[in-house]
Amino acid sequence: MRRVPSIGRSRDLTCGVVLAGVLIGSAASAAVIAVPADRPTIQSAVDAAAAGDVVRVSPGVYPERVRITGARDGLTIEAADPSNPPVIQAKTSTSTDGVQIAGLAGVTLRSLRIVNANTGVRLTRVENAVLENLHLENDGLGIRIVNGGGNTLRGSVVQGTRGRQGILVESSPNTTIEDTVVHAPKREGVAIRNSAGASLLRVMVDGSQGSDGILVYRSKGSRVEDATVVNNARNGLRAQSSLELVLVRTTANGNGSAGIRIERCSPFADVADVLAAGNTAAGNRGRDIVVEPLLCNQSQCPTTTTSTSSSTTTTTSLVPPPSTTTTTVPSPPLADASWRFYVRIATSAPFPHNVDVPAHSTDAALDVPIRADQLPAFRPGDQVSGAEIAALGGDTLDRLTTAVDAYLASHPADYPGFATIVEVSWAQRVGP
Repeated sequence: MRRVPSIGRSRDLTCGVVLAGVLIGSAASAAVIAVPADRPTIQSAVDAAAAGDVVRVSPGVYPERVRITGARDGLTIEAADPSNPPVIQAKTSTSTDGVQIAGLAGVTLRSLRIVNANTGVRLTRVENAVLENLHLENDGLGIRIVNGGGNTLRGSVVQGTRGRQGILVESSPNTTIEDTVVHAPKREGVAIRNSAGASLLRVMVDGSQGSDGILVYRSKGSRVEDATVVNNARNGLRAQSSLELVLVRTTANGNGSAGIRIERCSPFADVADVLAAGNTAAGNRGRDIVVEPLLCNQSQCPTTTTSTSSSTTTTTSLVPPPSTTTTTVPSPPLADASWRFYVRIATSAPFPHNVDVPAHSTDAALDVPIRADQLPAFRPGDQVSGAEIAALGGDTLDRLTTAVDAYLASHPADYPGFATIVEVSWAQRVGP
């Protein structure tokens, strides 16, 4: 049995038979550390905690950042009074996150307020965490979940973001977001990228200032049910290259482009498929529902096999074999354009960080020509994500990345220690 420190911790015991102060037939339950009664700050309580312990925080404002790492699987941080949640308060002038959890499993955050952080809650390589009844306000990005799996966010509110998404899930399969509201994010309200099996249940996004309400990108088997997406700057819901998508009973009204836009997502082949699943869209500035079906090609066309009691017949799609003739295909013509970027870079510092390219708003934008047929995908002023650019195909992302890399390398005073580009977060076409 682990020894309990004599200062600042109390341990509840599972009921058993107790004789003469000896516990028989049961084990000690998790330690409960009270803040500020036992420890003055949330971080000091986390530092004193072990796996499975509970940090219980009294009402008040806590101007700190919280880091949860090490042997603390199953740790819980929760409000002592859920009706008056404690406030983790950061400073908008810094790049400090509110709560950072890395490399753990089963952590729970419950009934907390997090304001003015760079990222309100950041989960990195975290499995099976539960984020419940959180309120995030005026953070740069509300909640980011990356390289984990099986995490759940429920009953939460993201109120405005200063620069990025309300909720961003990347490379984290089987993430569940339910009964959650995102209001007035700077970019997407909820963005799901490369995260198979995501579930968005009864999620509402309204008032995205510069992008889609909900984006589902390359996330096979994802499910969106009973969602509401209204008054967003671009599409209400946009799903791209996500096979076996489930989309039912979603309402998309008053958005700046399409209400529901589905691109290359089986089993949706036309607008009728969307309507048949109980989805509705009205009053959007573009078309209410847009469907770009998944196209069959030589690598995707299935073969159909029919079996009978006496024989098996195989029917193969009638696609002509590849020609043996070599044909030179001319390169698409290029069009001039000027750009600004937001890029994640690695430097000599321990962690990557985000930078503007060019470095200052007064600097001239970067002139980078791209394929003329892809230029309409970049409406002037829109911030188009790196994932969206990659989905266009061709060499556009490579052209933009190469130009950014050259600019970074040629401005060492603005980007000290620059080593490499981790990600082009977005590109903004500013002209012509």
